[in-house]
Amino acid sequence: MLRRFIDYYKPHRKLFFADLFFAFLLAVCDLFYPMIAKNIINEYVPDKNLRLLLIWSAVLLGIYLLKAGTHSGGQNAGGYAQRCVPQAAKAAIFFL
Repeated sequence: MLRRFIDYYKPHRKLFFADLFFAFLLAVCDLFYPMIAKNIINEYVPDKNLRLLLIWSAVLLGIYLLKAGTHSGGQNAGGYAQRCVPQAAKAAIFFL
């Protein structure tokens, strides 16, 4: 049964792996974002280290923008695959 499911994804393999890549990148960003924010709050703000505060704030902004782009790209790739794969499965069942 799993083999038949994988066969439906063969024509859309690039989209499937792009969707997995975007999901992985989004998960990595979600892991690092709170750790960096905690580090900023606990170390750089009390020490009044403005230079490192601005650098890490820029890093957080970059992560936020990466998450926004990744979320959009993942939705596009995943949405297209979610439309195509069921259509291929229905066509295969219809023509059996």
